[in-house]
This record gives sequence, C-alpha cells and structure tokens, in this order.
Amino acid sequence: EPQMTAQAAAEATQKVEVAPWWIAVNGATWRQPHGPGSDALTDELRHHPVVHVSWNDAVAYCAWAYPAGGGGVGAGRLPTEAEWELAARGAPADTE
Repeated sequence: EPQMTAQAAAEATQKVEVAPWWIAVNGATWRQPHGPGSDALTDELRHHPVVHVSWNDAVAYCAWAYPAGGGGVGAGRLPTEAEWELAARGAPADTE
C-alpha cells in the first residue's frame, strides 16, 4: 500500500539524518498527512493514527473534545508524561 500520494513522493526531497525512515513532505498536516491533495478522513486513512500534530493542535483538540464541564478520565487535557509512558507500555493501570 502506498504511504504517500504520487505527487507527495515526487516532491519529497529531504530526509532527516537522525530518522532516515522519515521524509519531509511539504504541506503535510494532520488533515492532509501525505501533503496537499490527501485527506485523513478517507476510508483508507480514517482508522490510521493521526500524524503531524503539534502540541497546540493537541491542546485545541482536548478543549474541543471535552469542553468545560465535560466528563471522562483526563477530560480536557493531555496525559502527563507518567500517564503517557504507562499507556505506551500497555501495562494495566494498577501496576508500576
């Protein structure tokens, strides 16, 4: 399965030395992850994890998804570093 549109592949000219698997794509955003002309909400991409998200994007999403007074664990905020590490390990919440 192609990882980016043909146009984005043709325009990709930079690679990141410390992460050679990552290629800079001009115009890529969370909504257009393969660059202009792509769409994160297509059937092909809608179940993929979001990419190209800044800290400001994430904070804005939290405020939108969990407005003031909304419920849920951690509603309206990003996880702490400890919460993130625990989730990344996949450990049950009651273990260290």
